[in-house]
Amino acid sequence: MRQVIGGRVRDHQAASTSQMGRFETEILTTPKNLKSLMNLPGMWIDRVGQHRSFDRLILDLDSSASETYGRQEGSAYNGHFACNCYHPRFCFNHLADLERVLLRDGNSASADHWRSMLEPVVARCRHLEISKYFRGDAAFAIPELYSFLEDEDYEYAIRLKWNAVLERHIQQLLTRPVGRPPKKPVVRYYQFMYQDGTWDREHRVVAKVEWHQGELFPRVGFIVTNRPPCVGPKGMGVRLDSTGGAILASRAPGSGVGRRSYGKSRVRESVLMVPADPEGGAQPRPADLTETPPRTPRRLLHL
Repeated sequence: MRQVIGGRVRDHQAASTSQMGRFETEILTTPKNLKSLMNLPGMWIDRVGQHRSFDRLILDLDSSASETYGRQEGSAYNGHFACNCYHPRFCFNHLADLERVLLRDGNSASADHWRSMLEPVVARCRHLEISKYFRGDAAFAIPELYSFLEDEDYEYAIRLKWNAVLERHIQQLLTRPVGRPPKKPVVRYYQFMYQDGTWDREHRVVAKVEWHQGELFPRVGFIVTNRPPCVGPKGMGVRLDSTGGAILASRAPGSGVGRRSYGKSRVRESVLMVPADPEGGAQPRPADLTETPPRTPRRLLHL
């Protein structure tokens, strides 16, 4: 290795363990160096972008668990992951490139520090004259984030937690379809305007109801979005993955499936394409409420 690196490395001793420890704890931890380290992924992406063009940007904000052992600073028990850990936050783009990362205490809430994560990325990409999107789970269903994304001209699809008010809007879809259940899931969509108690105005919500063979109750998911209700066959569709997360995905002409192109799992599922009502209302036409996606992957049938 020393011969490969060349220079003074061939004639000098490598850094000892104690020297590396001081480098990590005394030099890298200064505010200036920490800021530079956080900006490095974005700088690398910008350099690659000089040689690779793309017509859209999709940002995906998510968190994970980094399990810890012993009395490490910032380590805490996280009830969701059921372990002592750090709770880092990651921001990926649609090409699975890491845009930014932030190490957080283990007991940090999922949506904490979203602004400090998103603002630098959004500011760095503000000059790009392309379509921009954001997707996130239910932790990010907060009005401040909606306003921030709308002010920056981002279209978003964000998961909503179930509640009784949302369920009343789709009551007509919760009745089991008549007849023998098909092998492929029966999927129904419904869109409506909804205003939570903490929201300053109504937002468009899309519901997805899946009936699977051998299951007594349907699988229901809700997303809030500012996307227009009608998209073309080659446009961006709004869909829910098998865990209920809201996803923006492209749809190939004539295809019934999209691909989740980032992060911890790659799952395929039907693209949710909600047509506009010809009368201009929020409710889709009855003929469009039910759809059986072609060639649904088997692994979606057994979670």
